[in-house]
Amino acid sequence: MFCVLREGVEVRGSYWLQELSPDANTGIALPQLLVSNEGGGFISLGSGRLLEIPLFADSLEIENIFLEEHDHRLRKEIYLEAIPAGGLTFAWQGVWRGSLFYDTVFNPNTEVFLQVNGHDYDVTEQYSSLPEHVSGWLEVVVEREHLVKGMNKLELVAQTSGGIPENVGMVMAKGFSKGSSKMFDGSQLVPLDGELLLYRKQANSIFFSGLFRLGFLLKLVAVLLLFIAVFGLSFARFAVSQLRKEIIFSTVAAAIIYWFGLVVEESNVLLAESTTFFVYFLLRVSGFTASFVLQGPNLVVQMNQFAVRVSEASAGANNVIYFLVAFSVLLLLNWKHLNLKKALLMYIPGAFGAFLVNVLRLYIIMLLGAFVSADMAKMLNEATGLIVFVAYFVLFWYLTLGFMEKRVKELREKLRIRR
Repeated sequence: MFCVLREGVEVRGSYWLQELSPDANTGIALPQLLVSNEGGGFISLGSGRLLEIPLFADSLEIENIFLEEHDHRLRKEIYLEAIPAGGLTFAWQGVWRGSLFYDTVFNPNTEVFLQVNGHDYDVTEQYSSLPEHVSGWLEVVVEREHLVKGMNKLELVAQTSGGIPENVGMVMAKGFSKGSSKMFDGSQLVPLDGELLLYRKQANSIFFSGLFRLGFLLKLVAVLLLFIAVFGLSFARFAVSQLRKEIIFSTVAAAIIYWFGLVVEESNVLLAESTTFFVYFLLRVSGFTASFVLQGPNLVVQMNQFAVRVSEASAGANNVIYFLVAFSVLLLLNWKHLNLKKALLMYIPGAFGAFLVNVLRLYIIMLLGAFVSADMAKMLNEATGLIVFVAYFVLFWYLTLGFMEKRVKELREKLRIRR
């Protein structure tokens, strides 16, 4: 079986470190690194559909796999039942990064090749056209003579003749594996825990393209028919005729909250850097000796022999989004008893407080890792994120409820006016 790349595929992702390598300038090993809630990314399979909403899009979790040594190779095995007369075009998600630091410029002495059954195809220009740490679709046309009927081996290799080498790689979809994606680590082939996004391209039929573009609309129709099947046509008519205002208000409110959530999510990098600076600031204000370490494009807070890098996944964006959703639900359930102007005003301090609570959590984890135990810090980091947020939200709602509630005096004034 061969893999086919379909249209409408878009990749988004975040990048993180598994560990700190020895410092390139001093040669001194850096301390143990705790990556706070390792971030990931996803590939949206329906970005080419009409009216596709990311929240309901089909997606796969992805990870970047790099060649970190000169003798490393990435291999994808693709089975071909027949060889087309004009050859084949293969597409893959490529990515690169500086091996020692964030330099933004691809080393001109680094050459990258995609080997197809032992035949080299120079893809250096494709990789050098990508910004550092930003993945993109790359293509190469493989001649018919270099393909075989049956299993074909496609390998990514890189070599540097001078200067600091670049780490080139591919994007891997996690969560499933057919055993066709492997990494040669210099001594043996090691199966990856996912599949490299490297595919054979082929033209889509008009019928398939039409169904694909209408895929999201077909989903909506299916949900509507399911609603009618469960609740009946009479209830659907009643909901449309009698609850029209409530439905419109809820839809608009949900759209605004979702849009703001997307804005917060897109600001993950800025939030991660801000969180890092806040943690560093709290450590210095508290009298501790802390420092910044630049590892690639990332800032790492270091104290004693322990270091923390705040990944995009734990930058506080999730806390802010959770707050927006939970607070909005409570407002919708209690709007008759609340002063809406005051309640809407509470969105700002509430969201900012959710961000600061996450900063305080990472500050405590930093202290535990530096003075108590790195293992304990890692365990608490993985277990306390949601618990701390829930505690904060309950406390925030309790403290602000009196401010947001309608006063008895205000209700009496309204009753007098009505009379």
